[in-house]
Amino acid sequence: MKTVFHREREIVPKRFLQFLGLLVVLTLTSVFIFRIMNLPLVGVSPKTKVVAELTLNFVERGRFDVVVFDQSGNLLAESTDGSSGFLGVVYNAVKRERIKKRVVTDNYLRLIRYDNGRLVVVDDATDLEIQVNSFGSKNLNVFSSLFVD
Repeated sequence: MKTVFHREREIVPKRFLQFLGLLVVLTLTSVFIFRIMNLPLVGVSPKTKVVAELTLNFVERGRFDVVVFDQSGNLLAESTDGSSGFLGVVYNAVKRERIKKRVVTDNYLRLIRYDNGRLVVVDDATDLEIQVNSFGSKNLNVFSSLFVD
């Protein structure tokens, strides 16, 4: 009688499992070493202080046309005066987020300046934060001009 040898195929090769185990051990070791060395965290926003904060009232006049008032009702800016068109773009982003989250509220937004120069537009109704510095120096100047020092 003839004997037949059946060779079982490995579903996951042994060398591959050894490689994954080594990779896990190396990752855990490197994390442990970096935590002991107490290196600063990379990619985490540094702790900053709020230097100034404004509450702005955006009044919509058209699709990309908004007027910005302070809490006292003083006119601060209009999006139609040439270089201030970015005001309308930011307000439309906030409006879109409110539509997505089905939030109906007033048009008040907070503009926060941090001690590292960062400017953030915050919508408390939707927890949306728009980092104005990310959109270039011209657009940063549009919002920086709203702070009347």
